[in-house]
Amino acid sequence: CVIGYQIAGGGTEEWAHQLKSDEQFIDYSEVNRVHFVDWLKNKYTTIDKLNDSWKTSYASFTEAKMPLPAQLCYASNGMLRNSQIEMQAIDYHMHQNELIAETILYFARKVKQYTNNKAITGTFYGYIWMFHKAYKGHNALNMLLSSPDIDFIASTNGWPEPGCSWPFGSAPHS
Repeated sequence: CVIGYQIAGGGTEEWAHQLKSDEQFIDYSEVNRVHFVDWLKNKYTTIDKLNDSWKTSYASFTEAKMPLPAQLCYASNGMLRNSQIEMQAIDYHMHQNELIAETILYFARKVKQYTNNKAITGTFYGYIWMFHKAYKGHNALNMLLSSPDIDFIASTNGWPEPGCSWPFGSAPHS
């Protein structure tokens, strides 16, 4: 009698990185660094292209480092990143966002396989009030919307301030 599944993860089942504050940092493990280097190889294809984008002089991709916490915490222009000088932080945030989307898609494919594509499958994701906080992990919505394994995107209604109405959680027309 189960018609579908909502893939969930994280402390609130919403796939957002669970942080105590905006100054807490995500996964500086060696496993994540290696995955980030592989992601960079896929994106840039040559070390020269990476060096040109990051303004570095690495001899190989293995020298690429994750950005320092201060680089992730503060943009040179308030909330907006300058791709001419902050591409390392932009890339790291995109890597982390895509990693969450890949994880959701992994489990969605498993649901589709196990149910012979009979169960609808979706997830919480793409919260519009998190777009300006790339470290939260919700900025790879395009990956989910283009997947045949995702049938719906869901969200909570948000957490309004007293006297404010509840906003849409995801892009309404997605």
